[in-house]
Amino acid sequence: MYYQFEETMKKVIGIVIGLFVLGLLALPKIRPSSSTGQPVQNRQVPVHIYVAESETIHNEIQLPGTILPNEHVQITSEIAGVVKAIHFQEGETVSKGKLLLKIDDSVLQAQKSKTLVQLELAVQRQERGEQQLEIDAISQEEYDVLANTVKALQADLKLLDAQIEKSIIKAPFNGIIGLRQTSPGSYIAPNSLIAHLLDVDPIKIEFAVPGKYAGMVSKNSKITVISQGHDRSFEASVYAVEPQIDPSTRTLKVRAQSPNPGGTVIPGAFATVTLVLETLSNTIMIPSEALIPDLGSSKVFLVKNGLAQMQPVNSGLRFNEKVQIVSGIAAGDTVITSGVLNLRPNAPVTIQPSESKMDQTENQPGLES
Repeated sequence: MYYQFEETMKKVIGIVIGLFVLGLLALPKIRPSSSTGQPVQNRQVPVHIYVAESETIHNEIQLPGTILPNEHVQITSEIAGVVKAIHFQEGETVSKGKLLLKIDDSVLQAQKSKTLVQLELAVQRQERGEQQLEIDAISQEEYDVLANTVKALQADLKLLDAQIEKSIIKAPFNGIIGLRQTSPGSYIAPNSLIAHLLDVDPIKIEFAVPGKYAGMVSKNSKITVISQGHDRSFEASVYAVEPQIDPSTRTLKVRAQSPNPGGTVIPGAFATVTLVLETLSNTIMIPSEALIPDLGSSKVFLVKNGLAQMQPVNSGLRFNEKVQIVSGIAAGDTVITSGVLNLRPNAPVTIQPSESKMDQTENQPGLES
């Protein structure tokens, strides 16, 4: 009984193994075809394309910057005293030499009057002493004392005139006066802030360039600036470059200048600076998605005679949507932009119409590959 059961199981296992082997042998013959009736390996792959063309591109970098006034000064007093009168309105435009503030100089004027009287008396004594010296009525030493007294009083008078002049504070240049920090009748000490005066036309832009680009920026270089709070960009021209790279930041400080009629750009604002490092003409650009990274190199698929052909390329600058091709393809080549990771060399392709034409990205910042 046990022997018959064992023989039966061996027959069943042999039949199962035989059927499995037959199934494997028959599998290639019963593989399904595509819905079009073509074998899968010969099915045409739908792709989108981009015809390579020569473009002019700008290798640019974007840097943070700061808006500065053309001129800026803190209006202060050089002498102490009581504010007698304020002759400006906050926020108004003032001209160079305009009287801004008057400090009470009554004490100084009194001292000047006293010194004038003393000087007149000293001059008279010197004149009499000169006559007496001629007849040897006084010694040369006594005469020198009289003469030096006159000189000392003249010096005191000049000092008082200078102090009186400092009591009158005027605008050093044309500009906009800010908010005042004092009032009539208040006592101010030397260097006390009265107000800020700014010249905002033209405006200055200060930014720092990384050291590796230091040799690519110079006087008269053009930049594009977008100031915080303004959606419109404006151009500026570099007028000064620091003569050395800052060793702590490894950057080169640069300043540019631009007209600012109406004072629309406000000093102190943050700015985004776009600096053109170089302009490249006759450059081949393709969409970034067409480039396939490979070990130590890159490649693309071209459409030739309806087939996908693999082409090694060397890439250069990279942009947001495009990449520069240094070598490997030429203007007029048809580059496949979709489904490239699923393509195989010599695969038949069907070109699909593009939904929208890619915008040219000449002014987008480029990055070195």
